[in-house]
Amino acid sequence: MGEPRVFSPSPAGSALPLIAMEITVFSIESATVQQGSICTRIRYGRRRQALAMMQIPRSGERGYLKESDPMMEKQKISLVCCQDTPQGYTQIVDIELDESQIQELTVETIKQTLDAGVQRGLHNAAPHPDHGPVTYFQTVHSGGFFVSVGPPDDLIETYFGAGSLVAFSDASGPGHGSRVGPEGVRRTLRILKGLLRPM
Repeated sequence: MGEPRVFSPSPAGSALPLIAMEITVFSIESATVQQGSICTRIRYGRRRQALAMMQIPRSGERGYLKESDPMMEKQKISLVCCQDTPQGYTQIVDIELDESQIQELTVETIKQTLDAGVQRGLHNAAPHPDHGPVTYFQTVHSGGFFVSVGPPDDLIETYFGAGSLVAFSDASGPGHGSRVGPEGVRRTLRILKGLLRPM
């Protein structure tokens, strides 16, 4: 992957003063040329990605970066949902949503801190008393937790640590199990109206 690259703010007086500080770019995921600019998808943190424009400089000029709106950045989310089978066993699939979509669906936000070892047996994403079917969307800030999915007699356990985004929408079937890891967990729970589905 090479050394991280640092892009500086747009030049003073530029028509596109779109970055207030330097960012360290760990990788450029893709790049295309569009009307005098290089459109790139960059990674600048553990889970942070953004679409960005690198202006192609004219002779004697420096290039500069134009970053997209963070609210429109796609975020990778691990979705705990039901398989499309008669048994409805729970599975984990990856989906992508941007922050604006998440905020639009949010009906409640709760800060949670749980001690190590706290666990629950198989359970479902319970309906909300006021909003009906909902998805439980968790952002892990520190520590982590395990989630068990699959047939009840053959569960597979997956760990989600700091930086993970995990959503639960398995409203039917045998459900999933959960267990807080050895460091406990500090997370933000957002309740989203409706059930997220695999894309």
